[in-house]
Amino acid sequence: MGAFPEVHACPQCGRLLFQSGEAIVEGVSLPVFMCDECRVEADLVGEKSDSPLTFTLDEDGELYDAAGPEGWRWS
Repeated sequence: MGAFPEVHACPQCGRLLFQSGEAIVEGVSLPVFMCDECRVEADLVGEKSDSPLTFTLDEDGELYDAAGPEGWRWS
């Protein structure tokens, strides 16, 4: 899984998480983490669903949110 850390703290609760996968964004492999303790509401094709908080890190190890207002980073 590349040179990224295999463990990262959840940005919401601080729990240490193991990397659960990878996302390819613009040809770059980014680590994906999922926190089962922190839940978020997701809209899936018009239906609301309760999901675990899932996030990835950019090449600098900073939180990355492709759906965020700037398209890149969480604020």
